[in-house]
Amino acid sequence: DDRLTVVASYASPGKAPVRFFKDDRFAWSMDAKTRMLPKRRLDTQLSVLETYQLPEWGEGAALLSNFTWRGDSLWFTRSGKNLIFRRPKRLLREIKS
Repeated sequence: DDRLTVVASYASPGKAPVRFFKDDRFAWSMDAKTRMLPKRRLDTQLSVLETYQLPEWGEGAALLSNFTWRGDSLWFTRSGKNLIFRRPKRLLREIKS
């Protein structure tokens, strides 16, 4: 509606969620501080199925700031960097809880 009424809210697995992306099969969120990318089921709880990270996300002080999927590639930006990065999905490392 034109008032942007909140109809649902969901817990974030991290403390600094910055972006959300939904495709036909899954929802994805990104946490700037933990540098994690949870893959979520499209159910009533947006349950986290798996959590991913790229090894390079742990390098440097630049936080993750944005992302999107295009085909099998993850496109993302980092705060303070004048670059857009593209990485194939196969480079993502699953984080086991």
